[in-house]
Amino acid sequence: MAASFEFQGRKYVLDDTAKQYKTAFDDCRGALEETAAIFREPGFDTDMNGWKPDHSSQTTKMFYSDRKNGRYFCGKTQLPLTTEKALAAVFADVESSVKWNDSYKFSKKHMQLGEDLDISHYATNKKLIVEGREFICARAVFRDADGSILFAAKSTELKEIKEGEHGVRAHLYISAGRVRPLPNDATKCTYDYVVCVDMKGMMWKSVLNPVLGRLLHEDVENVRRHCEKLAAEGK
Repeated sequence: MAASFEFQGRKYVLDDTAKQYKTAFDDCRGALEETAAIFREPGFDTDMNGWKPDHSSQTTKMFYSDRKNGRYFCGKTQLPLTTEKALAAVFADVESSVKWNDSYKFSKKHMQLGEDLDISHYATNKKLIVEGREFICARAVFRDADGSILFAAKSTELKEIKEGEHGVRAHLYISAGRVRPLPNDATKCTYDYVVCVDMKGMMWKSVLNPVLGRLLHEDVENVRRHCEKLAAEGK
């Protein structure tokens, strides 16, 4: 019998062709559950209670919150695309990310685990004082009845990809994304992005955290500019 789990009324099933990736499948569930929990936190959609302001701009507001796993960063902006188009641009089409986001050295899908579930492998370029890092992540998508879409990722174990060929392998505790249609214009959406990562390597958190805040702001801005370009091209 195929492995499966339920999340907010939807059943996710592990493909027979991906049975050896049961651990990653379980991590997909964990990523979705933590993502939903973050966006349900009191004040997240209003006053950001429990979060502190970080590097912000006119178009992207940034916040942070220090928790058990480390510092959680949050970016909030608006995208000129429908939620489905934003999902495709920001998350689903992982292979194209390297073409428009200079944070990535490469990005590719390693294995499709099931509908809206996969393992992806990517590496980042050196930015500021942070050397490039490698990530292997279990990723999942959930479409809510209210029109919002959650997309979640977290690090997963994958021994078949040798560590070290693309830099230090960092640990992504959570990458939580959400797009929601604007109440008065469904052709546009809000974009909320939360991430917590252990970059590994020898760096003091007091030095690294402010830099990561700037890098995450840049990443959200890259997403916004990419979506604006797609909207201008009518895509």
